Amino acid sequence: MKKLLLSFAILFFLANFLSAQNDFVHRQKFVLDNNVPVKLIAAPDLEALHLEDIQRDKLGLLYRIGLASTVNITPLNSGIWTTLPNGDRKWQLVVKSSGAEALSFLFETFKLYGASTLVITDLNGKLVHNPLTSDDVESHFRQHAALCFGDELLLTLIEPKYTQTSELFLDRVMYNYRATGNPNFLKINESDPCEINVNCSPVGDLWQDEKKGVARILVVDGGGQGWCTGSLINNTSQDCKPYFLTALHCGVDATAANMTQWKFYFKYEAPSCTNPSTAGTLDDYFITGCLRIADSGDNGGDSGSDFLLVKLGSSTNEATIITNLKSANFSAYWNGWNANTTATTGGVGIHHPAGDIKKISTFSGTSVSAGWNGNGLLSHWRQSWTSNSNGHGVTEGGSSGSPLFNNSQGYIIGTLTGGSSSCNSPTSPDFYGKMSYHWTSNGTANNLRLKPWLDPTNSGVLTLAGSANPCSSSTGPCTASSTTCDEYINTVQLNTINNTSACSVGGYGNYLSISTNLIKGNQYSITVTPDLLSQTGSAFTDDEIAVWIDYNNDSDFSDAGEQVGYVLVGTGWSNVFTFTVPTSAVSSAVRMRVRISYSTDGAIVPCGQSTYGEVEDYTVNITTSGASLLENDLSAITIYPNPSSDILNIDLSSANEEVKSISIVDITGKLIQTIDVLENANISLNVSSFASGLYHVKISSASNSIVRQIIKD
Repeated sequence: MKKLLLSFAILFFLANFLSAQNDFVHRQKFVLDNNVPVKLIAAPDLEALHLEDIQRDKLGLLYRIGLASTVNITPLNSGIWTTLPNGDRKWQLVVKSSGAEALSFLFETFKLYGASTLVITDLNGKLVHNPLTSDDVESHFRQHAALCFGDELLLTLIEPKYTQTSELFLDRVMYNYRATGNPNFLKINESDPCEINVNCSPVGDLWQDEKKGVARILVVDGGGQGWCTGSLINNTSQDCKPYFLTALHCGVDATAANMTQWKFYFKYEAPSCTNPSTAGTLDDYFITGCLRIADSGDNGGDSGSDFLLVKLGSSTNEATIITNLKSANFSAYWNGWNANTTATTGGVGIHHPAGDIKKISTFSGTSVSAGWNGNGLLSHWRQSWTSNSNGHGVTEGGSSGSPLFNNSQGYIIGTLTGGSSSCNSPTSPDFYGKMSYHWTSNGTANNLRLKPWLDPTNSGVLTLAGSANPCSSSTGPCTASSTTCDEYINTVQLNTINNTSACSVGGYGNYLSISTNLIKGNQYSITVTPDLLSQTGSAFTDDEIAVWIDYNNDSDFSDAGEQVGYVLVGTGWSNVFTFTVPTSAVSSAVRMRVRISYSTDGAIVPCGQSTYGEVEDYTVNITTSGASLLENDLSAITIYPNPSSDILNIDLSSANEEVKSISIVDITGKLIQTIDVLENANISLNVSSFASGLYHVKISSASNSIVRQIIKD
């Protein structure tokens, strides 16, 4: 059964406007009278819809929640106009469709000018949608007032005196009959009872970054609406492009005009394991509209991997969308991805089943390469959900398009097409379209592949870390250097980093190609060994040494806790600094800066130029780990440097079981080298004779194996 979802973006109003708005709503109770016309819209046959939905869900179609009625409503042909004592003009119309949980109003033309306002309330004056103003006018002039609770609602347009006449054309009214979140109909929690809230502890503790990229999608698809899920996703330009990945079957029939009215709801989640009784403000953070960028061209998995890549917003408001996503209201996260063909052991799915608040499901087994629905292709990952300390989650209609994350990196490896898991059959398999198949295997045209869009720099990488602010990495953090390199950094040792170097030209050494993995919540020690050029000794008295890690990846080192080491050289000084990676750190590749300077320059800081000393930058990969989610015992193994031109180090010391062998295979599948391993230590391989290109390193124990990608320069 395929699954669906969308997301919503909200507008905020100044306090005096809200005060005036509340006064306005209060007056509605007295303004509404029998002269306001009522537009009656016939309700659909709910019993017939229920039977259709049973069949649709079996076929894996969009999880439908609404059916459209075509109308032709404008302020010129419907409703009633009155002139208020102050000269303002008011237009009102009641729209009624009996039995609806909610009504959604789709405007083909929506143009408000000046301070004109469109307000939607129930007949008691209660707001059922945020007031719409000229700020809500899009370049395509469409608008979607979605999920207004109630079956009889009042539309009120206020045009201030001397304001240009509004242009409104309401061409469809959607009858929403299920999974709306209306507390008067069943409950907000319409997903099945075994589902686990994403903020349940401990299962959700390690996925607090990744969840911020996952959003619920309200799909408009011709004559209907439905729920899907998807994720904001990073690209190698690291430019915050608001690309969003979901499944093609969520919008296979959606036109470009339909997609301008999709809604993407971020942060639609319970703050804890407890289910809320109403949505409250949970659905206030949404983005309206998107543009189709690429898709699998397979009718939603019939002959491919079932992906849909869109860009949030319109063709003219990208900068505004990025600003909104990065704001505290959204705190969105551009998720990372892994497009390797290697199966993964352990991971999670984060999704919105039945359009419900965000849920999490876990698996501890190894994904299996498979086809979808008999398409004869190895286009999908098949996996079965496993229980965890908070329960045993599954997927449902509305989960379609949601991302599957691997445990080892927290990267997207697939998008949900469908499957048979349910609370009654929690271990029945689900199928996720592979990122590796999305990459280039659905066709040769760019609009059938992910690679041209997620790797626009043509770097050739098959993995990319996520980020809360990827735009910053294109310019990098502040620069730092030293005029005179007398005291300098001789050696830096942290986990698998062990770099010895001479004094760098200009007092700055770029070692970002050298990296190590650090696990959230774990304690580490970094050793910084200085040296002197002008005389014997390792450092001058009153030299300062400091280390910073950009834990939140915001391109500065000024946040609390980001200075992880400091010493003033003197009697009894130590060059070893111990620190613990905070659990709040982003799951991403971030920068570590090491600096030595002389204190007469002033207190040591991560930026700017000092008279004496040196600065070095490295990369640390912040990863997640935890007992609640089973990981491959080989997942902590690191390989560096990567890319490599001569010596490649494979550090087995962090493996939790005995490694038996290592094999290296080129991209054609040809076996290049096999090594029998006697102990879990650091193994150095000379790859200087290898042809330049991509290789896979398979590391095997008696019961497990992992495959890592390397690049030979």
